[in-house]
Amino acid sequence: MQILKSRPLATAALVAMLIAVAAFFLPIHSKLLVLLLVLLLLISAVILLSVGKRTNSGTIQTIRITLVLTMITVCLTALTSAYHFHIQTQIPEGIADNETYHNIECTVIEEGSAGTGYSYYTVSLRAIDGQKTSGKAVLRCEYVSSAHLGDVLCVQTAIQSPAVFYEPDEITYAIADGIAICLISDRAEELQITEHNAMPFRQFFANWRANLSARLQSMTGKQCGGLATALFLGDRNGLDTRISTNFRRTGVSHLLALSGLHVTLLMGMAAALTTKIGIPKRGRLLLLAALSLVYLALIGFRLSAVRATGMLLLFYFSEFLGTRRDPLTTLCVIGWGILTISPSAVADGGFWMSFAAVFGLVTALPELNKWFDSKNISEKLRYIFQALAASAIAVTSVAYLSWLFCGEIAPIGILLTALLSPILTWILTAIPIVLLVDLLPFFSAVPFIPMLSVPLELMIHLTNQISQWRHITFSLQIPFAGMLLGTMTAVLLVMMIIPLRKKLILLLPPVLTVICLVIAMPIWNHIRFDDHLQASYVVRSSGSTLTISDHEGTAVIDTSSGSYSMLKDTAKAIREQGISEIEHLILTHYHRSYIYSTERLAKRLLIRYLWVPTPQSEADYYHLCALRDRMTPLGTEVRCYKTGEPLELFGDAVFQLVDASYIERSSQPILTYMLQTSNKILTYSSPVVQESDYYPTFRWICKQTDILILGKHGPTVKQEIDLPLQENTPDLILTDSISLLPYLDLSTQSKIYEVPMITDIGCYRFYISK
Repeated sequence: MQILKSRPLATAALVAMLIAVAAFFLPIHSKLLVLLLVLLLLISAVILLSVGKRTNSGTIQTIRITLVLTMITVCLTALTSAYHFHIQTQIPEGIADNETYHNIECTVIEEGSAGTGYSYYTVSLRAIDGQKTSGKAVLRCEYVSSAHLGDVLCVQTAIQSPAVFYEPDEITYAIADGIAICLISDRAEELQITEHNAMPFRQFFANWRANLSARLQSMTGKQCGGLATALFLGDRNGLDTRISTNFRRTGVSHLLALSGLHVTLLMGMAAALTTKIGIPKRGRLLLLAALSLVYLALIGFRLSAVRATGMLLLFYFSEFLGTRRDPLTTLCVIGWGILTISPSAVADGGFWMSFAAVFGLVTALPELNKWFDSKNISEKLRYIFQALAASAIAVTSVAYLSWLFCGEIAPIGILLTALLSPILTWILTAIPIVLLVDLLPFFSAVPFIPMLSVPLELMIHLTNQISQWRHITFSLQIPFAGMLLGTMTAVLLVMMIIPLRKKLILLLPPVLTVICLVIAMPIWNHIRFDDHLQASYVVRSSGSTLTISDHEGTAVIDTSSGSYSMLKDTAKAIREQGISEIEHLILTHYHRSYIYSTERLAKRLLIRYLWVPTPQSEADYYHLCALRDRMTPLGTEVRCYKTGEPLELFGDAVFQLVDASYIERSSQPILTYMLQTSNKILTYSSPVVQESDYYPTFRWICKQTDILILGKHGPTVKQEIDLPLQENTPDLILTDSISLLPYLDLSTQSKIYEVPMITDIGCYRFYISK
């Protein structure tokens, strides 16, 4: 295809983008060395271009121009990367990650989520202890703050680095947002608002966006309004988490990202309207350019929309001048411009996936259209084939990035994208109409609301139903998946650059990759679960959970206080194993916190069955009803089980809550459960079990158990426990914390010290033989 032939600017921009990625990982000294080398090459290229022998060869001239343009773009990219990551985001040395308080002056540039007892902001730094500085920071107030967008704040707080504040899997998002430091304010009196309305431009558009969001939600309801706001304004604050999860599981989450499809549709409507009323071409182009900039400011300059709007503006510019336009060159130049102006975008997965998808479409779709033109295909069939082909091209283009950023892929998204795109087109057409009618005096938008709410409900219903299908998403966590997808992507790029006689050869890499993955996935699952179950024991201060996985599904046994932090860590451990849904979530007791935490987990990770003990009191029955009311709409079936009743999970794995007794000095039950396979027995309990009537039976069970877990659920104060471990030493002993070890009498059992133990808070993985 030779996609870069006669495209010197596209070549230069693409090379500079690759340099931006490399520069992100390089230390400052290496960047400066590379920059010096590039400058020397640039000087040599300019001399060669100016004093070299004149030639009429177009190829020689193109090579010279490409070389000079590449050197210039690379220099600019390396300079901005070095400035941003090593100068702009640097803070005075030695002030982070200590308990010293500092006087911070900053401006609120974005309002984040807020809870009942905290507020969350993104701020632009002005000064630290009177010393001027720059960069962005996260400010978390452990109270409800009255600060808003554009307010200038003075706050006394300790400074933390993002590595301390964020979870390891969230660091990339912090880098992409340009976050340099993190601030936590503990007391409201430490924060003062010294100036209001410091950013009138951004405040105006933020207020406008908030008003439009409120109108959409009031007209179409909370769920539909949240989806409409996300699709039209890019504001996901009102979007139901379950809807977002359904879009991700079905492979159509890209429809929620404001990109070329959204911008092009809206500007296409504006172009049709301005043409209809007879505005001259040049005036129409200027008006459309202004409207696209206003819309970009309204949605908050999101990177995917910046890329789409930039391409559209260059298209308007070329039309205004009457010059030839090239979509690939436009895409590469805009991508390079974004990485040069905003170097932190190099860590933004959304930007790269948007760029890769459009790159695949602008290079492959023209060739595909030529093939369609050469065939005698009806218009309807051609539309269907083109829609499916476009979806397949986009999914193939981002396959490697899906592995890199998400770790999973949903092939059904190819078909569903083609199906939902017309519905999305209708929604984006209806929203401006409904909003305009609602703003007109003496008119009511009520008759027009169904034309918007019906397609929104249809989109929500379709994604919800399809996301319930078993194994709708495929994990890319299998060995060599990243290498395989990366190789396929590299081969595709090479094949696009070199001349090919048969363009259909481009189908070979993705087809072979799919075949290899289809063969590798069952083999990998067979190896993983052939003769054992995978287990993860997740420990926090609030308790612990045990996760058991087989090729038939995953079960989670919860013995915590019901905090969402506990379940969030469990969900993270599950996803790291390449699992995207929970077959059984087993609660061993009732707790008020479960009503909130299990609902929140079910909105982020599909849960098919929620098992709870049979209610023993009025409070238990209330909690059961609340769980059913919240979980059933999310597609989770709530079931009850009795103490001592065996639950068959999958294969020959059987769970049994053998006892949940109480003692006088604790309001929490003393839990004992067993997990049995044909070869192994796992037993969980607490050292406090010796104070209950069940202790003799527990001692007998310990003589047979192969894996012993001593959890700290129950009263804080525990006593030394005497177990018959010398008669049958377990293969593995797990305790929730090192503080439990003194309660386990190991003084006369030298053999026990050879048994693996876990005593730290975190996640411990092991295997259970089937």
